[in-house]
Parts: sequence; structure tokens; C-alpha cells
Amino acid sequence: MNEWEHLVLEIQNGAAWAIYSVVGYIWLVVWWGIFYLIYIEKNYLITFLELSVKRFT
Repeated sequence: MNEWEHLVLEIQNGAAWAIYSVVGYIWLVVWWGIFYLIYIEKNYLITFLELSVKRFT
């Protein structure tokens, strides 16, 4: 049995640590997704707009 199988088995058994671990991983993925959408895309859009304005002036 590897780590993934052990985690799935413990989730099926209702182990609190396994559920907290999965919720934590989901939270990290969601947080990084929100960070990417807000911070990275915002900075990319600002840079794109600044370059567009400089090109036409």
C-alpha cells in the first residue's frame, strides 16, 4: 500500500487527519488560483495596457 492508497483508505474510514489534509490541499489550490487570477492577471493587464499606451503615443 502506497501513500495515496493509505490516504484514501483513511478518508473512507473517516479519519479526521485525512479529511483535514485533503481540505488543506484543496484550500491551497483554491488560494493559489485566486492569487493567480487577482495578482498575476492584474499585473499582466496593467503591463499590457502600459505598453499599448506607450506604443500609440
